[in-house]
Amino acid sequence: MDTARFQALALPASDAHSAASQRLLQVADAFTRHFGGPPIGIVRAPGRVNLIGEHVDYEGYSVLPMAIQQSVYVAFGVFNTPQIDSCSGGVNVLSIANAKTQYRGVTVSLKAQESENMAKLEQEGASWAKYVLCGVLGVRDEFPEVFQGKERELKLLVDGDIPAGCGLSSSSALVVASALATSGTLKQQLPGRMELAELCRRAEHRVGTMGGGMDQAVACLAQRGVALHLDFAVAPAQNNHINRLVDIQKALEAARGERVRLKELCELATIHCPLDEYSIDKLEEEYGESLSGLFKGGGCFG
Repeated sequence: MDTARFQALALPASDAHSAASQRLLQVADAFTRHFGGPPIGIVRAPGRVNLIGEHVDYEGYSVLPMAIQQSVYVAFGVFNTPQIDSCSGGVNVLSIANAKTQYRGVTVSLKAQESENMAKLEQEGASWAKYVLCGVLGVRDEFPEVFQGKERELKLLVDGDIPAGCGLSSSSALVVASALATSGTLKQQLPGRMELAELCRRAEHRVGTMGGGMDQAVACLAQRGVALHLDFAVAPAQNNHINRLVDIQKALEAARGERVRLKELCELATIHCPLDEYSIDKLEEEYGESLSGLFKGGGCFG
């Protein structure tokens, strides 16, 4: 198995001149300015473009993404927190900062309820940090013991050059980088790269995006100069009844999360009509029609 050994990007010497070294120095300097000390290390996760198969990974179809040079960087460190009120008893703290001033920093308690922290990020105008919290909580799910009974503060500084909101998967790259940074901070060995992608996929669902896993997979598995052909399998269900007609008033409901409902309906459809069960020959036999005309644009079912 290709293990996802943690390896932070080496911090360059202050007189390094390459573009990559200068970029890392910028991230390290931003961490030092925010937190008063240098980071332990820096991790990077790339954005992506998708060549074939948009919004079909969660329906069991194949996709063909590839990583891009633009990336998210997370510098990380961990500090003891004697200033924590003694009555709180071993509270773990997460401090999140961003090198770009338009993104507000925030501090949350990792002992608080997840819903409380998500609400706090929303209220304090730091919704972007939800994706950082997702990455941290994904690692906590994997290694809960290292988050218990220790008065330590995780400090994460985010920087990057993936344009936000442009369909280049900056949010998933942020989840993956945050998970890597948390693992590195706590010196925890992550599972294989495929398992890391699945960990981050599940973790990102905490935000409510309900993605299918393509974005996290390419951030974890990408190789220089190649596209990844990713297959997603949907486990078939048996003896379940589903509605035959669902009416969604998109114009009225799109802003209230109905896109998530639509995604769930697509998943139900693929569970009951799994892709691998039907060959063209089998469909022709079942329906008594030749399908060759369909692919030439001249045939149809009666």
